[in-house]
Amino acid sequence: MAAFSYWIIMGTFYLILLTYKDIKNKMLVDDRHNYFMMGLTFSLLSIFKTKFWYIFLLIFITTFFIFYLNKRKVFGAADISTITWIFFGYAIINLGVLVWFFIIFIVIWAIYGVIKWIMAKYWLNVSSKTLKTPFFPVILITFILNNVLFKFYWT
Repeated sequence: MAAFSYWIIMGTFYLILLTYKDIKNKMLVDDRHNYFMMGLTFSLLSIFKTKFWYIFLLIFITTFFIFYLNKRKVFGAADISTITWIFFGYAIINLGVLVWFFIIFIVIWAIYGVIKWIMAKYWLNVSSKTLKTPFFPVILITFILNNVLFKFYWT
């Protein structure tokens, strides 16, 4: 097993839990799970020897990223917290893994958008902008596919 496999396994477990709560509680999620995972993400710094400037740059980019997402109201607060620890964790593990995460994320998000549009237009006869649907399944599927792509569950 890879030294960081605890982060992959716990991340998958917590994303399944958050997805379940997102669906069950009508998109209300307890953000304490994200706080735990952010702490676990910072523990990756003890495994990977990274330069101070790289960590500083990651914190700066992450802060800007959070500010931008909050300002644009693209996602909910819990979604942003989850994407933040995933972003930071993959950036610590390997930038290539992070890039692929975002490529997969954009594809899954596009599929989600098309399905939401079809549901709104043809089944529910409402605007797709007013239709509120849980977003955690998109994050969970992306996380799992990215880990399968890089064989993190088997190393």
